[in-house]
Amino acid sequence: PNGFLSRFVRDQRGVSAIIFAIILPTLLGFVGLSVEVGQWYGQKRKLQAAADAGAMAAARVMAEGGSWATAQTAASNFAVRNGAVAANVTSNQLTSGSYTAASPGFEVLLTESQTLLFSAVFLSTSVTVNARAVAMTGSQDLGCVVALEGSAASAVDLNSNARMNLDGCGLTVNSSASSTDAANANALQMA
Repeated sequence: PNGFLSRFVRDQRGVSAIIFAIILPTLLGFVGLSVEVGQWYGQKRKLQAAADAGAMAAARVMAEGGSWATAQTAASNFAVRNGAVAANVTSNQLTSGSYTAASPGFEVLLTESQTLLFSAVFLSTSVTVNARAVAMTGSQDLGCVVALEGSAASAVDLNSNARMNLDGCGLTVNSSASSTDAANANALQMA
């Protein structure tokens, strides 16, 4: 028996399989965790786009002489159309600090709780993703980019990480196309 145990202890065949079996769950855990964190960042970007749309809608309604109640409804509707959940949308009118009653800011706050997958091993409570956007009413000039077609669906179409930096001016889309169907029936299409 002593010879068998000493040979067993010195035998190195199959050691890499044992090490692999020990390390594999850890590696898979880190891969899963990194994918989950990536999903959180993706959701943050989606919520930020929805908050931006909601704040811009509220500012536009107020610029056109609408009431604050109508602006809140527009903020919620546009945030939801851009991926937010209606129950998670909060909108506020800002009249202090750099905002005044004559030139208010419109704030849209979005929150969304994320389901824990691999991170449930490390975290006891769910992760909350937040987004905040503020817009102000401004001048109603045409802007530096203007789409003139009056009824075209997707008169402006920004896709595949297209980037448009408009410094000190805006984007104006003249098209009246709109639909609850997301199949390219809106005047401004972004994906």
